[in-house]
Amino acid sequence: MICKDCGRPAPSNMQGYCQACYLYFVREKKVIYPTPSYGEITYAPNGDCICPFCGKAFRKLGAHFWNFHHILSKNAKELAGWDHTVKASNIDYRAHMHFIQQQKCIDINLIVKGKPTRRKIGHHLKKYVSEMSRLRLTKQISKEELK
Repeated sequence: MICKDCGRPAPSNMQGYCQACYLYFVREKKVIYPTPSYGEITYAPNGDCICPFCGKAFRKLGAHFWNFHHILSKNAKELAGWDHTVKASNIDYRAHMHFIQQQKCIDINLIVKGKPTRRKIGHHLKKYVSEMSRLRLTKQISKEELK
């Protein structure tokens, strides 16, 4: 049996859809929107970005480009006439992920409870500095101490 939307193989127990189309149309009750014109990015009423090739709306359009159209997000943006810096994802999702990343940065990276997280004077930096830079810094420090 073939999917009645995308033409992929479909199992007989999913009302004529493949698994991806079944989730999109039947379970999530989404529709196909009119495809936007060249160079225009549009959003569905729930904030999801509409694919310029098939008209389906997704929270993360870059993953849809790769999984269903088999092209990279960068190439898809060029084909759609979008700027390469345009964000092809749900606005609320981006704000939520930004908040989570900020919390992770503050809670985990900056504030490690009970442990000093800043570099101490005389801390060993061998793994961070090349041998050439280490020698240059050592000479510079010894010159300053002689003054």
